[in-house]
Amino acid sequence: MNKKYILILFLALSLVFGCNSNKEAQSENSDSTVGIDNSNKVNPYGKFGIDDSKGVPTGLAVGDKVSGFAGRDIFRETVDLYSILKTKPVVIVFYRGKWCPNCNRHISNFSDSVKFIMAKGVHVIAITPETIDNAKEFAKNTEANFSIFSDPGGNIMRAYKVAFSVTEEYQSKIQESHNVSIAANNGADNAKLPVPATYIISKEGIVEYVHFDMDYKNRASVKEILKQLDAVL
Repeated sequence: MNKKYILILFLALSLVFGCNSNKEAQSENSDSTVGIDNSNKVNPYGKFGIDDSKGVPTGLAVGDKVSGFAGRDIFRETVDLYSILKTKPVVIVFYRGKWCPNCNRHISNFSDSVKFIMAKGVHVIAITPETIDNAKEFAKNTEANFSIFSDPGGNIMRAYKVAFSVTEEYQSKIQESHNVSIAANNGADNAKLPVPATYIISKEGIVEYVHFDMDYKNRASVKEILKQLDAVL
């Protein structure tokens, strides 16, 4: 009798502890799976060189008030955004650097037709993170005949919400394909680039049009800018 009772009690306790052990194991496995999923999250912007672990730019929105900036452009001309806006609207174009084939094509085409934008009484400014010397070489190669502003510290790019940190993989890709260090081209310790956005800014300092595309191959054409200028000015 006592032996049977003891045997039944032992089996019952074994079942209880066994169930608890299984639950703990399942809980540990569940937590482990969640951790693996999070750590292996794919960066959807990696192919564009954007390191999303350090922030993803959003761009300004239509209706935003822009930040001012002032200094000398690469042609030694004084550029003061708020002073310019007192008399005329402004188109701001961001580009990545002289090493970028898409930037060279875009600004070369832009330079050919920018006179049609200027004829509307609009001031055009291109902003780049590369050094003044590299920007001068770029301007010569693309025959740029409008203001180009060097922003190696990235202050303007951050204020206009286009700046991002470049992935190690993309830096290596540019080094191998173009023999260029993005950081060195910008005279900086860390590689930063802008999304090549375009903004139309009214004389009131308000964003009236935005072209903001993570894919650096997509740029706002002069034709598109002229169309938007007709609509908003």
